[in-house]
Amino acid sequence: MIRTQRLSCYETHSIEWPLFLNGKSQGNLELLMPLIERCSKRLSIELCSITQHLVSSNHSKLYLCPIPARRKRLIERGCSPQHLLAEYMSQCLGHPFRYAPRRIKRVKQTTAQTGLTKAQRLKGQLNSLRYVGEPNDQVILIDDVITSGSTLNEAERALKELGVIPLVSLSLFFTDQQVNTQLPIDPLFKELV
Repeated sequence: MIRTQRLSCYETHSIEWPLFLNGKSQGNLELLMPLIERCSKRLSIELCSITQHLVSSNHSKLYLCPIPARRKRLIERGCSPQHLLAEYMSQCLGHPFRYAPRRIKRVKQTTAQTGLTKAQRLKGQLNSLRYVGEPNDQVILIDDVITSGSTLNEAERALKELGVIPLVSLSLFFTDQQVNTQLPIDPLFKELV
């Protein structure tokens, strides 16, 4: 299976990781938003480069589709980093990029993936997502962290059921094995720490 290109801003062993974890677990927007804003700007530049040929067409709509958070986690945290990233990117980029928070639906509630093996993660995510857009949609998948790749694999499977091939997958953080391209280290981030 050909996997969609995956881009990410930071590795999980970067100095930004503890800030993100604290912000995410506490639903603390004061910690999350500076990181999301900076990452959004960096990913937007890459995304424009990748989609340049599509942006020139007035008829193109490029959907920024965040992976839906698990209901229990969303209630606990009060926010979803991947939704914040997708929404912020759509505001920065404007037309033809559209924030599409409801095109990917979670149809099966999954358990927390922390501490699971890759095989357990893959099995747990199987058939958990459904795409409810149109077959000719141009989709950019957005998640907060890519660890095993199981959630993005499941999202790609759900899209392909309708004949949709995602253009690219974006995330804030990644583990070494799951991303094709890490953006260059941003030395200006140290100003926020």
